[in-house]
Amino acid sequence: MTVHFSYVLAKVSHELAVDPEEVTGPDRDGAACDARAIVALCARTLFGYSYPRLGRALNRSQPHAMYLVRRGAELRDTSKRHRQIVFELLGA
Repeated sequence: MTVHFSYVLAKVSHELAVDPEEVTGPDRDGAACDARAIVALCARTLFGYSYPRLGRALNRSQPHAMYLVRRGAELRDTSKRHRQIVFELLGA
């Protein structure tokens, strides 16, 4: 099965009960920010997105995309729920 960015966005949004538009929008709600970070980590890992491309996909700047990937890794390492989502998407 070929996985696309839109699938990752939809899967993470569904699992964390966040609207996909909130993930790519300006919302700074905690759940939306966490979902955005997990999407960034998975997109970087699965698709090898560069930080500029990742930023464009999430409507963020390149430095913010770099931060999101780091934040996604922190969430993966500290939260069982987020780790489960990441492992489901990455097939690990």
